[in-house]
Amino acid sequence: PINVESLGTSVFAYCASLKKIQISNNTTSIGDCAFYDCCSLISITVSENNKYYSSEEGVLFNKDKTELICYPGGKAGQYVVPESVKSIGYYAFEGCNLLTNVKIGNGVENIAKCAFYQCGSLESIIIPMNVTNLGIGSFASCNSLVSITIPKSVVNIGDKAFMECTLLKDVFYTGTGDEWNNILIGAENEYLLNATIHFDYVPSALPEEVIPSVDSDIVIDTEKNTAKGIAIQTNAADVIAQFEGAENIQIVDKNGIVLAADALVGTGSKIQLVENGEVIDEVTVVIKGEIDGNGIIDSDDAIYMLRNTLFPDTAPVVEEDDVDGNGIYDSDDAIYLLRYTLFPDMFPLK
Repeated sequence: PINVESLGTSVFAYCASLKKIQISNNTTSIGDCAFYDCCSLISITVSENNKYYSSEEGVLFNKDKTELICYPGGKAGQYVVPESVKSIGYYAFEGCNLLTNVKIGNGVENIAKCAFYQCGSLESIIIPMNVTNLGIGSFASCNSLVSITIPKSVVNIGDKAFMECTLLKDVFYTGTGDEWNNILIGAENEYLLNATIHFDYVPSALPEEVIPSVDSDIVIDTEKNTAKGIAIQTNAADVIAQFEGAENIQIVDKNGIVLAADALVGTGSKIQLVENGEVIDEVTVVIKGEIDGNGIIDSDDAIYMLRNTLFPDTAPVVEEDDVDGNGIYDSDDAIYLLRYTLFPDMFPLK
């Protein structure tokens, strides 16, 4: 309500079904861990007239966006921290189990205690050159984290910063071995210390995101994070060749398995930019009418589409296909798609 001035510490903690919240212009104080373990939360919206807080893409910041306070626990995919941010707050990304990759802006200097605690799907993260401190438990229980880039500006790594990061294998460090040994590394960071440390690492001049070549017909929808314009029955090698930094592009199928060069690319596949084992960026392939992800359009796609309209939980789709052009996604689309597979000239995809 508009008259609420303060949200106390842990006020909405463990509200597992909470999806959205709107904060009025009169709220002047939000306590620590206000949205702790809100695993379905996808959006925090702040009134534009609020003098203390702001929001962008559903993420909560202080007013001038120098501190990222809370990334909603139900948001999926990858996230780029805005360049204005100087500090990632206490438990800011806690429990974001659908978050896979994070790019931290060059303005960030501090990553607070437990900032990325229990981000179970986080596979890679790049820390920029200005960061000096990784707080206590900052990446604890990120048990999908495979690699991390740490700049030589870091002088302190807190206790339990990488506790239970059981898959951590590679640390790319921009300084020397002597500089690494001067870092104050706290207790219970065995997985960090047992990883392979790559000293004197120099980040390459790769693109920071998946970008099609200028002569490519592929279009990236940045809002939905999808790639469109790929023709059916196109193999992985031909798709990869259409991107900047193609030597660092790989494609995985919808189950996360890297596709062979001659394998067909289908809906649900992910095009990934990879550097030293880290997935820097990725987009999801969407091919109109190709529903089941095998790279061809046939009657199986029509059957799968029909199943989705009846039982969406058991037959999920990457993006709904209104193939008959009436603006509605329903069983008529499945029937139309079946007709297309039999008589493509008579029933073109719309």
